[in-house]
Amino acid sequence: MFKKDYIMRMIEQFTNVVAKIMGLKVDDKFEEIHQVLNEALYDFTGLSESALERLSYKDLINLVSGFEEINSVKCFILAELLKEKADVFASLGDTGRSFNLYLKSFNINAEVMLANKNACLEPNYDTIDQTIDRIKQFPLPYETQKLRLRYYEQMMKYDKAEDLLFELLNQGVDKEAVLADGTAFYERLMILKPEALEKGNLPLDEVLEGLGIFKGFPLDRKPKSVNLV
Repeated sequence: MFKKDYIMRMIEQFTNVVAKIMGLKVDDKFEEIHQVLNEALYDFTGLSESALERLSYKDLINLVSGFEEINSVKCFILAELLKEKADVFASLGDTGRSFNLYLKSFNINAEVMLANKNACLEPNYDTIDQTIDRIKQFPLPYETQKLRLRYYEQMMKYDKAEDLLFELLNQGVDKEAVLADGTAFYERLMILKPEALEKGNLPLDEVLEGLGIFKGFPLDRKPKSVNLV
């Protein structure tokens, strides 16, 4: 009961912050939004703005979780607040700082969601998709690309996962890791029912074709160009 009340209080506090931000957005009061977010993030994490920007997403997960078992509720709220702060920087034209926080927001959401499939609170999937749209235009660390791959798979967006794999293969990003992860991805799909694959827009014949490509792709070969939508 105590844990449930604690979670509800956190969610209520977060909801109040978001409501205040939405009201300020109507009048484009970005500096005031910035201040509200800084105060909320400090109350929530005890960290300054510079520390939030400097620390890695894994450090932030550990800090808000108390260096114990991942606290999915606190992590999902943190990811939401970081995304809102990134929106402010984007509105002010500060691309570098906005990208940094969008990246942290996505990484935290995806990492925690994938590690805690039975969490009592789900992430905001709209936020995850929005942050992907913001960051995918920039070069991303392979760690983030792998989280994208796993996220698409978890959400049964198998066609998007395959598109990402071929995109990475064409970019020559850590080719050995891409081939290994791609092969493992197709092998996991092979055990699914055909109707599940159809639902994910990647029918069995395409899975077999993809698996053949990734298993037979020599490391010194250049991939063919693919048209990605």
